[in-house]
Amino acid sequence: MSQFDQIVGEVAGKLDAGNKEAVSIALAQYASSLQREDFRTLVKAVNSHEKDGQGLDMTVKLGANNVPEHYAVLPAVEHGSARLMAQLMDGGKGAEAQILMNQVMASINQRNSQNYSGTVKDFRLWAMAVDTYEKDGLGGDVTIDLKSADISSVNWQMEFGSVAGSLQPKTGGDTIAIPALILGKPAVESDTLAVPTDSAQAKLYEETRLSVVALSAKRPGQAAGTEDISMGSGFVVGEDGLIATNDHTVFDFDEITVLTDGRTKSYVAKVVAEDRANDLALLKVEPKVAHEFKPLALEASAAALTMDQPLTAFGYAKGWARMHISQGTVVGATRIGQVAAVANPPGENLNKSVVVLNAHGEDGGSGGPVLNEKGKVVGLAELAADSNRGQHIFMTKVDPLNELIKRYRGQ
Repeated sequence: MSQFDQIVGEVAGKLDAGNKEAVSIALAQYASSLQREDFRTLVKAVNSHEKDGQGLDMTVKLGANNVPEHYAVLPAVEHGSARLMAQLMDGGKGAEAQILMNQVMASINQRNSQNYSGTVKDFRLWAMAVDTYEKDGLGGDVTIDLKSADISSVNWQMEFGSVAGSLQPKTGGDTIAIPALILGKPAVESDTLAVPTDSAQAKLYEETRLSVVALSAKRPGQAAGTEDISMGSGFVVGEDGLIATNDHTVFDFDEITVLTDGRTKSYVAKVVAEDRANDLALLKVEPKVAHEFKPLALEASAAALTMDQPLTAFGYAKGWARMHISQGTVVGATRIGQVAAVANPPGENLNKSVVVLNAHGEDGGSGGPVLNEKGKVVGLAELAADSNRGQHIFMTKVDPLNELIKRYRGQ
């Protein structure tokens, strides 16, 4: 057996054994002693020699003249998901690809637990693997934006139909841009997610856009000549103009305005029912304009939610003019008192159970609906918070909202 074959067998064996650190050391050693063309041959030979589905897998990003620029060593299951992700992207299946990417991120988050920089680094390697397998010019691309040499500053996004960094479709009118807050990326009002025009995701956004509202509440400030302002989101739950939101967005405010259609239309609203323990409130607009509002369907209960289930939150972040979506998955449940320092509003039950979503939330999104795959409301986005594992949305379940609506209607 030649020395080259011995090197190939050694590296492949370390991969199959799942010894990532040893693989990296070995490759670094051989990369420094071999010519670049020989190293390319080595990498290709290792990939052929290793056992798929066992231990770790290696993928290589080739540059000009097929010279390796980077390599990534991944767990076998993530290597397989990278291949699948590339296939979904090449096929223009934006909604399915986004769901898969969220699932992979949740898995990487869980593996790294308290190590956020490790999460970012591992996801960067996974995205590089996807980029290796996907076919340039088809479907979409995963882009990695290195803001500085510090690995913790990496921002990522998935762009479908992207050309030269823009979100213009590659192939005619096959995609549509939806305003979206992307997990792991700083929130910018102009951010969009491009999805196939005929996808369920595009249709859901268009239908929901007519039902989600922005809220602006005012009251006199403590200092003379000043005023306090509260911004939030809400959604229509009745054809009579009944609107649901979090109580903390309107509690103790005496002037409430509902804004729709990109904040171009405004309506006066008043609070007609409250459940402070669950941070819920019902608003009502004047009957003569109620016909302009389209109600959303509510699930009877959130009890059927499962771990890793994909959900989408809708709302108006930071007082922006456009409604944005935040996609994520269920990663657990906690008590609101574990993530909120004080009861908000006064009287809120800090032992209340809330669902935790691995999704990007912002101020102003409180009270917006969270929908399941069927397009039904399963809860309200009550709170967004950062942690060392990224950003999360904490969701009030739909169950007490259903009860509040029944009590208001006298049922």
